[in-house]
Amino acid sequence: MKEINISFQKKRQLLNYYENLQYHLLPPEIIKLVKKCLLDILGCGIAGSNTESSNIVYGYVKESFPGTESSVWIDGNTLSTFGAAFVNGTMATDLDIDDGVRSAAGHPGGVIFPALLAEGERLKVSPTILIEAVVIAYDIGVRFGELILRKTMGRFFGAGTWAIVGTAAGLSRLYNFSGKDFLNALGIAEAYAPLAPVMKSIENGSNTKEAMGWAAATAISATALAKRGFLGVESMLIHKEESKGYSLNDLGKEYKILNTYFKRYTSCRWSHPSIDAFLNLRQKNNIDPQKIKKIEVFTHKKATSLNNTKPINHIQAEYSIPFTLANVILYNEMGPKQISRENLNNKKVLEMAKKVHLIYSQEREDCFPALNTAVLKIYLNDGGVIISEPTQAKGGPADLFSYQEIVTKFLWLTNGIISSKRQEVILNNVKSFEKSNLTIRELLGLK
Repeated sequence: MKEINISFQKKRQLLNYYENLQYHLLPPEIIKLVKKCLLDILGCGIAGSNTESSNIVYGYVKESFPGTESSVWIDGNTLSTFGAAFVNGTMATDLDIDDGVRSAAGHPGGVIFPALLAEGERLKVSPTILIEAVVIAYDIGVRFGELILRKTMGRFFGAGTWAIVGTAAGLSRLYNFSGKDFLNALGIAEAYAPLAPVMKSIENGSNTKEAMGWAAATAISATALAKRGFLGVESMLIHKEESKGYSLNDLGKEYKILNTYFKRYTSCRWSHPSIDAFLNLRQKNNIDPQKIKKIEVFTHKKATSLNNTKPINHIQAEYSIPFTLANVILYNEMGPKQISRENLNNKKVLEMAKKVHLIYSQEREDCFPALNTAVLKIYLNDGGVIISEPTQAKGGPADLFSYQEIVTKFLWLTNGIISSKRQEVILNNVKSFEKSNLTIRELLGLK
């Protein structure tokens, strides 16, 4: 009886949160952060339009899911909402430079925004309703991800597996669902969620990555089914057995979007501490790349899997600490150019990558996943050794990018892909988004 009461209590907490969250009650810092996340993911999606895997998905979707409801961010062509979410979600996450959350070990924004913008365009929702939906999506999605991570530590599932549930929650707000339909949408999304086996994707350099484009599209299908009365499972968040030990008491009090981190490099977040550690060392030691004999990277267990010294495609490159670190050592950058097919065959980079060795550290493991850290030990040809402090990747909640830094990143990613005029339109629209009556298409700078 006690377990049943606990389940009922959690259900009531979930419904109270969903029914009572309103734009005018959101703190200004949350609204500002939503706009940061929005601008960040638009830059990621526009820049990610050039990858081979994005083009494959786009070609498939144009044939299989045509329509006039929702826009493709890069060129303004229209597709069905399902198709647009699939394409934009794939493009937004293919460079691996989209936002993330440590507590759920994945990337919510790359699922949430492609789906909400696609459906928001079709439904012609107001900016304030869209902001509410984004906050709900992060809150529910990250909590579901935290719960999944607790229960499946032996097998690591990607963001598509859990952010789909949050996305369905956000879509429920766009539909103005009742509590019953909202719960059904969560249950359908959970049942239809992709498995997204991250470690196998890393091993194979798989285009599926964390199944985020597919999750964005499937969230739209799940919510549409809920609207028609289709019944889902009881969400893991409130199920009497599955939710044991996980509290929802902070719902409506702690906004999970505040746990967001932003990325500077087109690579897996697990590689970022080693990059930042090297950049910190170079500031103090004037390190000459030609004088480096060997580099040891002490990191957590999952990061030691990123050990490919000769990636054959851009996905393998993103999941390689030796390759990403070598590029930063030689060119002081790890961006779209560094994962181009031409640079994958760069002999200087490949020779430097061979010098990088990943070593498991129990200390770094003990911090993970709450903290993602690394220590670098650089051996020089003259016998000198340089050791870094334990370094956490920059851009997390403790040192979150400023709005201007997100603007700089957006311009860096989109330069040469869209016009400077369209860049300016998007920047101005996002900055004043909550005070406007912009349509999604206008927000994207599309005619």
